Amino acid sequence: KKIMQSAKEMNVQLCDGFELDEEILVNYTEKGKQVMILDLGAPVSVAGKEWMDQYLRDYELEIKDMKMSECRQVFRFGPSKQYVSTEMVELPVIVRRMDGKEDVLRVFTYLVDADVPFLCGKRTMVERWNSKIDTKNMVLETEIDGIKKDFRLIETAGNHVAIEIEKK
Repeated sequence: KKIMQSAKEMNVQLCDGFELDEEILVNYTEKGKQVMILDLGAPVSVAGKEWMDQYLRDYELEIKDMKMSECRQVFRFGPSKQYVSTEMVELPVIVRRMDGKEDVLRVFTYLVDADVPFLCGKRTMVERWNSKIDTKNMVLETEIDGIKKDFRLIETAGNHVAIEIEKK
């Protein structure tokens, strides 16, 4: 009964047998901010086309302006249907370091035709950035190309940690 009441308050629909509808609503901005969600559960980085469209509008770019390569990678988000990525982009994101300086992080990101946010996966955070997430101080500590860089983390409405992406 308590779970049902909490679900009503959170506007969540409980389903028998954990079956979900094909369409899953994910808000990819946080209070008007565009964010990169840090997701160690995702082996690679991925973004939905809707998120990418917003990113391109914010920076007045077109997809053809991005470094891209063809691929065929299958994704599943929880118990949803499978999505196939046929494009991978080198996504440059502008973020602000703890010292106040802006930095451009380049994240190899699969694109999927699904309404999912920009998820920065384990391969980028662990293998490329050698990062540590300090949840007490809300800092992402990294070592990128031998240079230590720290970034302020924010908490999303979905209780994930993220880095705010600077607008143009």
